[in-house]
Amino acid sequence: MCRTNTDQMDDIWNEILGEISEIERKKEHLIFIGDMNRHLGKVISGSREGLSYGGKQLINLLESGKYALVNSSEVTIGGPYTRYDPSDPENEGKKSILDLCIVSNDLLPHVESLTIDKEKRFTPYRVVGHGKVVYTDHYSLKLHLQHLSRKRSAGFVPQKPLRWN
Repeated sequence: MCRTNTDQMDDIWNEILGEISEIERKKEHLIFIGDMNRHLGKVISGSREGLSYGGKQLINLLESGKYALVNSSEVTIGGPYTRYDPSDPENEGKKSILDLCIVSNDLLPHVESLTIDKEKRFTPYRVVGHGKVVYTDHYSLKLHLQHLSRKRSAGFVPQKPLRWN
């Protein structure tokens, strides 16, 4: 039997939902941030109307009432677009919102800001050729949380910090 891309996406999504269920079971908070490569339609002001299959899955997660999309909140700075066309970076018609930040509703009061780095102040880059700087075609996201409790759960053992050679 031939598996479709939709079948594969469903398998991956079900794995993600399993991980989310495990987080919920442990009564932990969720921060889901990064390039999700999903089109959510008009869920975010300024977004295009297109709604992808994966976007529908994310909307279903949001409609559960347990999570909030920070990109669509008033604390977003520098947005809404998170991806641009490197050949035409100023063309608003070629920009999209693919990088998302979703948090547990319990964390929402602690979100001070979500910065979308359209000025490329902290977006990674590499130097090629004769000093030419090349950026990724996505702006980096920075989530700033405030007033979180420092209380650690029983049995929590901090790991040693990693050291680079």
